[in-house]
Amino acid sequence: MMPVALISDVHGNLHALERIRQDIAGRRIERVICLGDVASYNADQDACMDLVVRDGMEWIAGNHDLIAAGLLSPLSCSPAARFAATRARRALRPAWREHIRRLPLLIADEHLVAFHGSPRRVDEYLRTASDVRRASDVLRAAGVTRQVAFFGHTHRACVWSLRPDGVLRQRTGPVVALEDGEQHLVNAGTVGEPRTADHSATYVIYDPRARTVEFCRLVYAYREARVRSERGGWRRVDPGPWTRLLDHATRRASRVRSRLWPSPLDDASLAAIEERRRDLVGGARPTVPVAAGSR
Repeated sequence: MMPVALISDVHGNLHALERIRQDIAGRRIERVICLGDVASYNADQDACMDLVVRDGMEWIAGNHDLIAAGLLSPLSCSPAARFAATRARRALRPAWREHIRRLPLLIADEHLVAFHGSPRRVDEYLRTASDVRRASDVLRAAGVTRQVAFFGHTHRACVWSLRPDGVLRQRTGPVVALEDGEQHLVNAGTVGEPRTADHSATYVIYDPRARTVEFCRLVYAYREARVRSERGGWRRVDPGPWTRLLDHATRRASRVRSRLWPSPLDDASLAAIEERRRDLVGGARPTVPVAAGSR
């Protein structure tokens, strides 16, 4: 099998996506998987979606994609994410809304398994050792025996490796060997919405023959993309104290509403989203492991 490139969390950043496409084109890569969240935060979500589809990437729906398409509420979003997601939903063209509603939530084949957040919830973060162990348990309970899983959502590239004796390691590359007999959960980082001082566009290359993951970090016009998104109203700039107070009240009210009067759109489990998708567009998709629907 040829190496596979995996990208995640493009978030409408055309500058970053173009840079990564250029890098991939110079390598022997025939398969590219997008782990979701092409929408939101930056000014070119439609153009990025067009490139993802035109290039033949396998695109998994992320939480921001699903919010934009009306399949998920922004209940779990931070104030900044809610602002960006609301802007994305209003700006998304109807044709892309329908396209996203038909995207898979999980990809699994003989070589790998891939999802956006976790194997049970699209908005669940795998940040800590306990998070990763829980995700590993879900995969095993669902009968997923592949040793390599890929995800995004946290925007932080790393490899979590779980040995049969229960020892869990976190590694960051630039090239990480995937030891046989261990379960590896690989975060592809973010193409277009960095959350650290390193503003590189990041993606990974998985070589199943060499059993390695390479983290590719590329410099692009970060500042230009950021200014463009701010001027286009895709993100707020330095909200004042009253705005932050309103954000806090709005988020708290949303959570109270969800407890008292829950909406089906609040449920971010893969099983619930798959059911809503079927109701809207019809046709079943075998994208959710049997045990992935509960939390």
